[in-house]
Amino acid sequence: MFETKEEKLITELPNIAVKGRQWLKKLPEDSFVLEHKTFARVRDAQAFIRGKDYLVNARIAPVYKDGQDQARFVVVTGYFRTKDRAKNTVARLGLPSDVIVTA
Repeated sequence: MFETKEEKLITELPNIAVKGRQWLKKLPEDSFVLEHKTFARVRDAQAFIRGKDYLVNARIAPVYKDGQDQARFVVVTGYFRTKDRAKNTVARLGLPSDVIVTA
């Protein structure tokens, strides 16, 4: 009897997520972004952005949890040169408390 190694299912990222990843990679290494929310599907991230003025320049980028092959999609804005500027933007815009400042 032969044992077969289970093949990983690799799916192509949606174009909007590819563009978001490229944008993130071009940011200065010491910059910060605001993570607004993470979704399992790109269309849910797009729906979250729709109609929110403070997300007019938001990007959708893929993120991977350790040990997982399936991407999730994070809505991010920024970038900010310092963590303090990012935090001040959260306070000034009155953003929800679950918005995360991340390097």
